[in-house]
Amino acid sequence: MSDQFAYVDLELIVQKAGKNEFHVRAKSDTGEGEVTVPINPELKEALHSFGGESSAPVAKQMRQWGADLFDQAIRGDVLYTYQKCRDQARAQGKKGVRWRLTLDHAAEELPWDFLRSERNFLAVDPSNPVVRYIKSVACERVIVEHPLQLLVVIASPKDFEPLEAAAEKERIKTSLEPLLANGQINISYIEGPDTWSRLQDKLLQEKTHMLHFIGHGNFDEEGSQLVMEDECGNSDLRESEDLAVLALDRPLQLVVLNSCFGAKRDDTQKFSSVAASMVRSGVPAVIAMRTEISDDAARAIAQTFYTALALNMPVDAALTEARRKIFRSDSLEWATPILYMQVPDGQLFRFGAEIEDTSGWQVDEIFDKGKNWWDQGINFLDQKKKEWVRSRPAPNVQPRALPPRQPTPPPTPPVVPAPSVPATPEERSYVLDQRDLTPLAIALQKCFSVYNLGSGKNKLENGNLIITGGRTPQDLVGSIKLEGNENTLKVTVLGVRTGVPQQKLFDALWQTVENFVASCGGRPNSPHKDH
Repeated sequence: MSDQFAYVDLELIVQKAGKNEFHVRAKSDTGEGEVTVPINPELKEALHSFGGESSAPVAKQMRQWGADLFDQAIRGDVLYTYQKCRDQARAQGKKGVRWRLTLDHAAEELPWDFLRSERNFLAVDPSNPVVRYIKSVACERVIVEHPLQLLVVIASPKDFEPLEAAAEKERIKTSLEPLLANGQINISYIEGPDTWSRLQDKLLQEKTHMLHFIGHGNFDEEGSQLVMEDECGNSDLRESEDLAVLALDRPLQLVVLNSCFGAKRDDTQKFSSVAASMVRSGVPAVIAMRTEISDDAARAIAQTFYTALALNMPVDAALTEARRKIFRSDSLEWATPILYMQVPDGQLFRFGAEIEDTSGWQVDEIFDKGKNWWDQGINFLDQKKKEWVRSRPAPNVQPRALPPRQPTPPPTPPVVPAPSVPATPEERSYVLDQRDLTPLAIALQKCFSVYNLGSGKNKLENGNLIITGGRTPQDLVGSIKLEGNENTLKVTVLGVRTGVPQQKLFDALWQTVENFVASCGGRPNSPHKDH
């Protein structure tokens, strides 16, 4: 994984120790620390006060409660352990510190997603992602290729409060249109009666990487359930463990639980318990919506989150980007999604085969490796040829008459090459905070392979990222130059749109750039300059 998304992990284990007291233990590679601290009982009322409301007074109160919780819980040896993690991340050139929370039932009642340090809420800071971490059965990343397969399951049984399912379905489709058009994601749907059987058939017959469930949740003394529809359209309660078992040995890596407008508010709160149960049962990552959310915020979250996953960001980093997309100082909708995961580094997918990092190779090393590979290939082919000759039976050739001599054909006139078309640059500029452009470079490289026009290769030149594509230097398709400054990104594509494949390649390159800029909260700086 690139250091852009490499974190130092800080595991925070919080358990109730007495009336209004909690035992807090911090663990990391840098050491451990623990304290038993009193927690203001008013903080337990924070989440009840939140309830999805986004007024400025409530947002101001949550900022204060988040700062109070940080001051009360992150102190002494725990604070010292966090500071060592932060220093280690800086020394190793990593992104920051990942807060992995392990909370008992009493601790879950505190507003951990609103933890606020001296700068801002941790949950919207890319260097401090906050996740609920549940240790479970180890799972491996799934090797995938674009498009990622998203399955949307909608269940609105007749004996439960009706959902605005049609509006939710249209909202998801609209928000993901850029990814659909660019071939980065594909969406299929299950809605109506007999939900569970149809879901079983779908997971059996087709690859599904992500599942987005729209419906009701239920939680009682016996466990947590998802409410599906039976054959008659009535409720069919399914344990969260049932879905986890159904996903075993299949590429399903993420489940998103969403109770849209029209559902009972209790359902959205129950989804947190359902999400935790599913991760304990083996699902790598589950996102639950804490409360209802507005159309605009839900659309922005879906587009940014799924775009970031398509760019192979870790799931916690992708959620942080989605939260930042809708963050406003007078609103708390950014805190609606909660992430539970058992994947230590948050990386759900591995796109294609791993590529060896050649950035540090010297010229002599490249020539030596190339010669060795060539010699090995020739020796292998020679050996296979000898084995084939030895095993081949002697041919039984019958003598035959020679064919009559054919007249010599006239010489073929020389082919005059078509005049070369000069390459023309296409430049676009964007307003974007300075960041590592490696994920964008990787996504652009894949465009060359997708359109069978060679494989892109990148290198650093004067601090800028250069990507070239082509089968050989004489068959150059094009090159891309990424120039990232403090708050701008300039992209230059140099090549020739000589045919339909090249046209499609250039369109895909620009669409990939636009998606990356949008997922990072950027925007065009000026009208495009395509010459």
